Amino acid sequence: MPGVHRGVERQSKENGVTTSGPFGGHYESEGKQLRKEFELSEKDHEFLLDACKPVPYMVIGGHLPSSPQENANRAWECLGNKLGFKHLTVKPVPGKSSHFFTAEAEPESEV
Repeated sequence: MPGVHRGVERQSKENGVTTSGPFGGHYESEGKQLRKEFELSEKDHEFLLDACKPVPYMVIGGHLPSSPQENANRAWECLGNKLGFKHLTVKPVPGKSSHFFTAEAEPESEV
C-alpha cells in the first residue's frame, strides 16, 4: 500500500504506545486519538512542495490569488483524502526526512 511506512514495533517517547497496524504501518496512541506514521512517495512529496511555492500574479479586478499557505493546506487535504489521514493533524517525524510524518488516521468506514 503506497504511503504507509513499514517497520518494526516500537515504543513512543510521548504519552502513547506504538503498535504495528495493518500493512505494517505504525500507530501511536495520544490520548484517545490514533496517530499513524506515513511516508510520502516522491511524486506526492513533489506535489506538496510545488503547492507551497509562491505564484507570480497581477491583481486585476481586486482579486488576489490563493496564498502559498492556502495552497499547501489544500495539498495536505488532498493527500489526506488519498492516504487516509486527517490533514489538520500532520506532524513531522523528528530525525527522518520530510517524506515522513504522523497524523491521525481516518476511521475506516464499514461497507
